[in-house]
Amino acid sequence: MSFYEDIVRKNITPHIDFPDSPVWIYGNYEAFNRIIQNILINAMRHGEKILELGLKNDGKKVYFYCKNDVKDIEEIV
Repeated sequence: MSFYEDIVRKNITPHIDFPDSPVWIYGNYEAFNRIIQNILINAMRHGEKILELGLKNDGKKVYFYCKNDVKDIEEIV
């Protein structure tokens, strides 16, 4: 959550839905960390007011999701 202060400073309201218990993911830590950082940076850069982050675990797979509103979708494409 190193981006939390930047998100709040931009007046984006974060909604976070992570499970209370730990979620273990096997893989390349640096690559995973970089992907999450890129997603959050893009959400802050292009987002307007809402940011939703969540983790879902079905017992076999873990799903990460990020939803945000954007002011101008054409700017991103």
